Amino acid sequence: MEEPSLDDELVQDYLAECREHLATIDIDVLALEEAGTEFDERTVNRIFRAAHSIKGGAGVCGLVKIRDLAHQLEDALDLIRTRRMQPTTDVTSVLLLGFDQIRELLGNHRESNQADTSEFAAALAALTADAPQPEDGQPGPAFDWSRQRKGSKRTYLIEYNLIGDIQRRNKTNREVFRNLLECGTIVETALDLDSAGTLDGEPSDRLTLHLIYATVLDPELIGHLVEVPPERIGLVGKDGAVTPLAGTAAGPVARTAAPHSPLSSEGAEAVGPLPDGGSQVVIRPSEPAVVAATVPELRAKMRRLVEAGVRLLVVDFGNVRMVDSAGIGLLLSAHSTLCKLGGRLSVIHASKEILRLLQSMRMHQHFSVSGD
Repeated sequence: MEEPSLDDELVQDYLAECREHLATIDIDVLALEEAGTEFDERTVNRIFRAAHSIKGGAGVCGLVKIRDLAHQLEDALDLIRTRRMQPTTDVTSVLLLGFDQIRELLGNHRESNQADTSEFAAALAALTADAPQPEDGQPGPAFDWSRQRKGSKRTYLIEYNLIGDIQRRNKTNREVFRNLLECGTIVETALDLDSAGTLDGEPSDRLTLHLIYATVLDPELIGHLVEVPPERIGLVGKDGAVTPLAGTAAGPVARTAAPHSPLSSEGAEAVGPLPDGGSQVVIRPSEPAVVAATVPELRAKMRRLVEAGVRLLVVDFGNVRMVDSAGIGLLLSAHSTLCKLGGRLSVIHASKEILRLLQSMRMHQHFSVSGD
């Protein structure tokens, strides 16, 4: 398989952070087992935070199996924290198995999304099947905001304009994510599809990304890190309510709390039948970079194809090595246009770096994406 770029600093920083988290994890898990019901809450919280950080970084880097495995460990540790499950030998053995699998996946992270983690999932399911629900008998919310406030962490809802805040400042999305990961955890991201517009309108100068971010930074300092106006930063309370740092609210939390979904491996052949006899066309960008300078020509070509009746537009990224915020906006515009006409967009043959970028933006939740 193609070797990843050596300058992929975001992934390398994440791997280094994981090694730090995992360095003493076995000692802490064994300490839990030895203490039994009298375990030190600081110990279980330390293990929980490690699993949470591994999960958050894996989601940004597109390491789906590592993210899901860490999420399962996080849920099991939460049962111990809330004393709905005791750290018996059987329980800690499964926890150790899970962290061992994470080490193995991190050691071969390029292939990790194809790994089989069913052994741990089955072992964990057997342990947690009889765990009692919370006192009200109802499952907890999809996202527990109070978890983010452990260890004096604060959770923020941040609204980025990928074009104005990042591209026009000569920054890259990867650079922004890397800076954020140095000071906290990216919990979730979600693009505002409406901000991208459609192919038949004027190109949008705004592409909105909502981002949930957990950090120890105070409200007075968060603005210096994220470099967006305070009216686009909201402090999230335990109940999910947002208090803007200035001006109006940053936006509804529900729009950013999109559920995770696995990276699609579908190609154009697997998309399904077309509506109303619409045709399928594969389009290959003529330049190796889908960026602000090349987007207008590609946008015009896409618009002409849709006007001619194309309803399944397959974009072949086999020769593309770079996509910036303008390119992301173009894909979203094409997706919105085709959806309104009952059609579909599909991206195939994307490089590993572009796959990770598209997944970090959760674009694979809207249209099919596949790699080399």
